Amino acid sequence: MKLNGKEYTLEMTLAGYFAVSALCPGGDMGRIAEITTQTAANGLTAEEVVKNEIALAIALNDAYVNRIEAEHPGRTAPRLSALFEADPDVLKYQSFATFKQLEGELVKAITEGNRAEIEVEPPAEQGNPTAAGQ
Repeated sequence: MKLNGKEYTLEMTLAGYFAVSALCPGGDMGRIAEITTQTAANGLTAEEVVKNEIALAIALNDAYVNRIEAEHPGRTAPRLSALFEADPDVLKYQSFATFKQLEGELVKAITEGNRAEIEVEPPAEQGNPTAAGQ
């Protein structure tokens, strides 16, 4: 997502999962809705929900940047944490559409990060030269 002219990427790595879980009640990511939804039961204000979502986005952006830096020494990417440290109210000056985009990117990163993909090689009879017996 783009904020103040910079592109910020969110990604659910294992470190990101740990960080997100730590923000959830009881350290349980299954309870994430309790900090991202305003209900009478949880008593959160709209501002608290926004702050929680920003904390989640920062955790997932840090996860992405840390992975990039680990895999590609000398390379980095913009950190949301630096943006919010410089101006904690930066999101207040953005359009509501920008905030909704942040929410969408957050959901996308969490959803894609929880999806399991397994690659398999086709059996030898389907023309796989690396399969046993060929």
